[in-house]
Amino acid sequence: MMKQTHRRYNQDVGIKEIYEYYCHMYFKEKFIKVNGEASIKSKVHKDSKYNITSSQYNKIVKEFHQLIVKDILKGEDFILFERLGTIGVRKNKIKIKVDVNGVVQTNAPIDFKATNDLWDENPEAKEKKILIRHINHHTKKYIHRWYWDKGDANFRCKSAYSFIPSRTNKRLLATVLKDEDNEVDFYTRFNRQKKF
Repeated sequence: MMKQTHRRYNQDVGIKEIYEYYCHMYFKEKFIKVNGEASIKSKVHKDSKYNITSSQYNKIVKEFHQLIVKDILKGEDFILFERLGTIGVRKNKIKIKVDVNGVVQTNAPIDFKATNDLWDENPEAKEKKILIRHINHHTKKYIHRWYWDKGDANFRCKSAYSFIPSRTNKRLLATVLKDEDNEVDFYTRFNRQKKF
């Protein structure tokens, strides 16, 4: 579970805690006794081949994640272990409609830079809260997002968990989409088989 404080997310479990768990499971001495004798697991010693430093562990995890991201940005999905779902990139078509009151409704993302520039130049637009949105002509008017598909996942309270990609990975996706030589075509959100 994470809470947001001043645009930053503080996680309960991070790389430090995961490394400590790894140490406990694989090479730290454990004090588990079965009928007065140390169990087999507790005999795993610090001299084990699994004994690595925190920096080594972090490097391995970072390189592993980079390989995953590289495959995802090529249009593949990554199936998580232990039936925890699938992570990939999904696209949705930008929809624009006008309701009966003449109000424009759209799922297009807000262009914050252009909106702030408009509000600086035009106080009336700021007062009316006029927003400028991305149309995404370079992606044929599709919105692309990192997506965690929990449909096939097998764990309880799925709605309590969320996936927030790092800023670096969001930027990498934007770079791929803005590349004129890009031939990667991502799945639509509700159809894993069909690409448009």
